[in-house]
Amino acid sequence: MDTILLNVEQDLKFKINNPLFDNSKQTENLNLQYYNTLLKHYSTRLNRNERNTRAYLKDEIRRLKFKTSNNFADKIRYGRLARWINRFLSLRNNGIKFNRTIVNGFQNKIGQRENFLLLDKAIKDAGFNQDISKSLEKLIAQGLPKFHIRYTDVRCPETEFILHFNIIPGTGAYQFANFEAAGRLQIEHNYGLQEHLWHSFSLNADVQISATEASRLVNGKSICKENDTWITLGNNNAYSTDRFNLEAELKKLPIQKMSAIEYKKLTNALKFGASKEVTLILDGIPVKYNLEASPSHQCIRILDKNKQLVDLPALKERTSKQSKLLANIEKQSEAKVIKMRR
Repeated sequence: MDTILLNVEQDLKFKINNPLFDNSKQTENLNLQYYNTLLKHYSTRLNRNERNTRAYLKDEIRRLKFKTSNNFADKIRYGRLARWINRFLSLRNNGIKFNRTIVNGFQNKIGQRENFLLLDKAIKDAGFNQDISKSLEKLIAQGLPKFHIRYTDVRCPETEFILHFNIIPGTGAYQFANFEAAGRLQIEHNYGLQEHLWHSFSLNADVQISATEASRLVNGKSICKENDTWITLGNNNAYSTDRFNLEAELKKLPIQKMSAIEYKKLTNALKFGASKEVTLILDGIPVKYNLEASPSHQCIRILDKNKQLVDLPALKERTSKQSKLLANIEKQSEAKVIKMRR
């Protein structure tokens, strides 16, 4: 039985680590060879438990022959009914059931342990860093075909998440299949609620989206995934793409000179869909504003501290008027001082 369980453990780990790879035929043929070899090495003097294990091994060989053979006669000889009759006549039915229970219990124990470690890594790799281990362990132990966990993250306070897990066929283990994200409900001016729109993000998609990136997208932001190609979620909850040269647009803004490291942080933040505070020099006056990329409008949005959109030409004109007004006030003050001295 120890030798059988070692083989079961190896098969299980392979399936858990490669959920998208269908190696069932190869596994069945390898197990058939392995079990036939093991059967030949049984000694002739066996105790009761060993005889029951050998009966289980023979039953497994018949099951594997039924699955791997293309011969019609083999399909009849090793079919479910034929195997049941053989178990009944051999008087080993209870012993076979007992050993199958041992194998299934071992498979579940190993599967849950290995599965939890892999799921924990997959969850963190996708950008979900809040601890959900207790909920995950409890749900894995239930053996459901699929389950979900609601998730909140202090780094994405404006977003709700649902993480979805599906069982990997033939293992009793689970894979982190996809997650859903939606902007949190906000009260509208007509005292109603905005519609709660959920978008699904697959972990097997060609374009991988992290938790933080998903949060940006479902809240109307755009992110840059490749060169100057940006993606946005449209009104129909489908992706739209835009070509947008961020650095060319940044050069048009009167941004205060910054170091190469600061500039890199700025571009990375904007490409990630985040807002970033910068200092603009308007008519010689430094003023702090937030910048936000808007590829669909082919521009960089300027926002004040209340997150209100600022029109740059109007802002420049207003700042210029304020500068002239301050200059006039200074001249008048200087004139009064000179007059008083006289």
